[in-house]
Amino acid sequence: MREDRWYLYSVISLYFVSLMLRLIMPLSYSVWGPDTGENYYIVNYFSSFGRMPSPYLGFGSTYTEFPAVYELLGVFSSFSGISSATVTELGMPFISSLLVFPFSSIGRRLSGRKAGGILTALFYSASVVTVGHTSIIASDTLGEMVLIFFLNFYLDSGRSRTAFVFSTLLAVSMIPTYHLGTVFVILTMFISLVYYSFFRRADSACLSRTVISLVSVTTLAIFYWSLAAPEFMKLFIQKIAPLPLSLLLPYAAILLIYFAGRYLHISRSSFSYSVSRRLLSGYIFAIFIITAAAIVYVSAFGFPSIPIYPDPASAFFAPSLILPLVGVLFFIQFSTARYENFLVGVLLLSVVAIIAVGFFTGISYLVPFRVVEYLYLLLAFLVGFGVVGTLELYFKPEARIWVSVIVAFALIFSTMAVTFQSAAISSPSKIGATPYEDLQAANWIAWNTPRNSTFASDHRLSSIVFGYGGREATWEFGGYPIFHSTGLHDLLANLNLSETPAGSARIGYIIVDREMVNSANFYPNQPDLPIPTSVLSMLKTYYFVEVYTNGFATVYEYAPPLTPFV
Repeated sequence: MREDRWYLYSVISLYFVSLMLRLIMPLSYSVWGPDTGENYYIVNYFSSFGRMPSPYLGFGSTYTEFPAVYELLGVFSSFSGISSATVTELGMPFISSLLVFPFSSIGRRLSGRKAGGILTALFYSASVVTVGHTSIIASDTLGEMVLIFFLNFYLDSGRSRTAFVFSTLLAVSMIPTYHLGTVFVILTMFISLVYYSFFRRADSACLSRTVISLVSVTTLAIFYWSLAAPEFMKLFIQKIAPLPLSLLLPYAAILLIYFAGRYLHISRSSFSYSVSRRLLSGYIFAIFIITAAAIVYVSAFGFPSIPIYPDPASAFFAPSLILPLVGVLFFIQFSTARYENFLVGVLLLSVVAIIAVGFFTGISYLVPFRVVEYLYLLLAFLVGFGVVGTLELYFKPEARIWVSVIVAFALIFSTMAVTFQSAAISSPSKIGATPYEDLQAANWIAWNTPRNSTFASDHRLSSIVFGYGGREATWEFGGYPIFHSTGLHDLLANLNLSETPAGSARIGYIIVDREMVNSANFYPNQPDLPIPTSVLSMLKTYYFVEVYTNGFATVYEYAPPLTPFV
């Protein structure tokens, strides 16, 4: 009883540790996050009018199609009286820190030790990648929370009707929350159907529940995507296969697996648990080797089909791989529990499957930095039971050599990641820290420029101008060509007709700040580079008038003379 009380106190303490770490950056800058301007616009609009903006003319064309996180924060802002700006900036750390509770629960269950639960929650709360990612308002962070609670119930759904009902409700709630989270839920159910059909004896009720839940969630997701998320359908689903084939593929796969497992002459009893464990451990080891090779390949040649290039800053994330890799190798050699085999197998296979689809199709939604938060769910679980199990084995002489091999492999792999730099994790420069001076400029823009004017800038400042200044902006659509113009003729042509999320427009103003001059943020899959000095010098010509500056941010009006440039 006393131990349970201290365990609870420890998890509560980790909540506050997690919260403190996630509040550091939002409290250090006026705006924290690359798309916070857009997020503020949506939250404020919903708080004011009780609905999503339509049409939505910002960069994130699918943001309003998956509105759960914006509705949650908008409702809180309306009822609490706290401003939308404050809720947008500080609300997510309070929500995302709650994940330490389900993480500790699963970690404790995996390892059979309270220490395993504490280590799992600690890794999630303090890991560099998760801290940065979950401190920013985003649909995927809320989706991550729904996924963890879903896994908690789904793993018991075969034995408990209550768990089955709750897991299905959570799966349905994921649909309007986050598109990729819904894909993970469907993959989890599909992989479990394969598992129950071929590798483990399962009663008919368990198999039926799995099929019912999988078909129901898949059908509801397809209906929702078709009716409420047309942009997502265009950017994601239709790139896998043309309609309606892409919508029929899941049902064909479900029927194939179900009837193959039920009616083909496959004796499930011939698949002993030790055999299925060896198969699972074998594929995990294969993925481990393939991942190491992929890091080397991507570092040397970039990501196939998508122009992603390694960022040296990614190397700082590599040390966080050491403890999870201890868990991977412990799992391969020593794991015997069905629960952890199933959970680790499902998560790892889901991550690999989604990245593989992105690898071969070029779908930008599936590039590695889109799924890294789900990869870190798996890594946190591996820390929980892997480290505890490895430490226990160290005191057994017959296993000590295996412990040494495990630690050696983990260190070698982590060193490799540092050496070659991982392109699977987006760099810190993409996070979008914005100082107060940029908000001052946005406020000036809101009061002193025409409402129908369009601004040219990079991704981060375009979001600020759109959300806090209330003006259309180019983002990378038109911003990249403008700030990489080869000459004055090229620059003027780009300004006279530029692409924006709202369509083609004439640029009326240009905004740059000191950070953008040194490190312009356009595409998330490319390094941030300085604006060419030739372009900056063009802004000093008589085609442009400096209408505002505060020493950090400067606004230029594009005001060509009556006599055209020759």
